[in-house]
Amino acid sequence: MGMKKFTLFFAILFILCSASFAQEEVLVGWTFPENSAIADTGITVNLDKEVITLGGTSAIEFKNGFTTKAAQASGWNDGMDLKAWAISFSTEGYSVLSISSMQTSGGNDPGPKDFKIQYSIDSGVSWMDVPNGGVVVENDWTTGVVVNLELPSECNDKAEVQIRWVMTSNEASGSGGAVLESGKSKIDEIYVRGDKISGIADNSIGIVMEIGPNPTSNFLTMKSNVKMQNIILSDISGKILLNSTVNSCFEVVYLPQLPKGLYLLSIAIKDNDHIFKRKIVLQ
Repeated sequence: MGMKKFTLFFAILFILCSASFAQEEVLVGWTFPENSAIADTGITVNLDKEVITLGGTSAIEFKNGFTTKAAQASGWNDGMDLKAWAISFSTEGYSVLSISSMQTSGGNDPGPKDFKIQYSIDSGVSWMDVPNGGVVVENDWTTGVVVNLELPSECNDKAEVQIRWVMTSNEASGSGGAVLESGKSKIDEIYVRGDKISGIADNSIGIVMEIGPNPTSNFLTMKSNVKMQNIILSDISGKILLNSTVNSCFEVVYLPQLPKGLYLLSIAIKDNDHIFKRKIVLQ
């Protein structure tokens, strides 16, 4: 394993561990350990979901991937704004969603260089851009990488959300030129993650925590079956914006005037020996 690949692997591993600590769940994921386009991880309702292509590419094959296999297709020629990798999944009961993926292009048969990630919540009738969702792809597993890209709140708590990685030009990776019919594109390590809307629970110590609404605009309610001792709200850089000492099982916290965005809520309970962390979206 090359140094870049080794470093990226442990960076992704760190992110996965951090996500787990923050009470995130993988709603659906594909790592293609076998020759199958069906999801190999996720919540039960999503375990029959498949990776597909749109716009008339070749059939999907399974070739060497980042760790095991990857989904591969050719036939991307003249595919600008039409041809795409695509997935669908349920987000019912979840919010604060994010997506990760890895894309690469064939070396001797270069595939598309330029993609963007879009979402649909009306069964593909209309597609909207995911902010900051542009992806540039080369013949490696380091360039076309997306890690925990935040999905718009419109995707929260839906029976079906569709995501596509659609071509935005007909340019091939590498030295350029037009994508040929033989041009190959691969996708791998796809994960959609989110937080449960209903609350969080730690069954190992018998604690249940309910937090809402999320997303919110100016307040949060927190309910626990054990007394809470401390509530901290910080921004993504770690700067503490609110620090409140409490001693109850139910609290309503009115948030300071803050810019819209992603924040981290930490709640200490049981004599401060257990801490729940939850991502909060202000809108």
